[in-house]
Amino acid sequence: MNPLVAVIVLNYKNTKDTIECVLSLQACTYKPLHIVIVDNGSGDDCESIFRNSVSAENVEILQTGKNLGFAGGNNYGFNHVRSQELSYILFINNDTIVEPGFLEPLVEALQQNTTIACATGLICYFPEKETIWYGGGTWSPLRTSSYTRLQGRSVSSLKSKKIEYVSFVSGCLMLINKEVLNLVGGFNEQFFMYVEDTELSIRLLSHGYRLAFVPASCIYHKIIHRNTSSIALYYNIRNRLLLASSILHGWRKIFAILYVLFTTNIKMFLWIFTRRNFAIAAWKGIRDYFIGKFYEGEGIVKMEMRDDK
Repeated sequence: MNPLVAVIVLNYKNTKDTIECVLSLQACTYKPLHIVIVDNGSGDDCESIFRNSVSAENVEILQTGKNLGFAGGNNYGFNHVRSQELSYILFINNDTIVEPGFLEPLVEALQQNTTIACATGLICYFPEKETIWYGGGTWSPLRTSSYTRLQGRSVSSLKSKKIEYVSFVSGCLMLINKEVLNLVGGFNEQFFMYVEDTELSIRLLSHGYRLAFVPASCIYHKIIHRNTSSIALYYNIRNRLLLASSILHGWRKIFAILYVLFTTNIKMFLWIFTRRNFAIAAWKGIRDYFIGKFYEGEGIVKMEMRDDK
């Protein structure tokens, strides 16, 4: 019998995508699954919509009561199921559609090699299913950035479907051994959203575990090809600085912080004349790092209002 997998699907004001994601999960060939929809303080009538749109079988709906961010919302779901008799936790973005057989290769990778704490698969764009969004990931300490490999390339560019060890796994799709997650802890909620998956990847590696990219597993991500919003910019800049100061040491830490500050200040100077909301968001990201204003920080509502102007 297969080990039980708990799936955490975080929803924030996006019932349509969440329903489509859950329906695709319910149609997958792997059993048993326990699907947990965590509504992250949407403030709407999403719970009744979920109950009327997806089968109650193997689905549980939780309400956080407020927006806890990507990190806090996923931790809320994890803390709810961590005491249950299950083997693995799957964190998956709600704007994804899964292939029916996506989960078996991930579970098999963790079962066959106990040094692997976290496994992820091939993530392609939706509806451009032949175009890769994530084909493995790399963490660059000196630039304090993570990169998704083969992004924009065709699926045919994959040279092999063998398991590959990587240094970064996207929070879009993470299958993690529950006991390991209990040991190292969930996402760092200081990050709120963005860069928290990089931090967790590094923490797992620092405990001597491996991260695996399993190309035989495939899902599709409805990510939009667009410029970064000021919300994403604010959290990325603040959190890259937080990441550098919390995991690097000595000259590497100094170099990484200076690199982020230098490159951001150059862009800020240009944004003053072209995208003032970006310049403000970047400045606030730097300011909040230095004054220790983490978690929600500037506040997602304020940032959304600025983007609407």
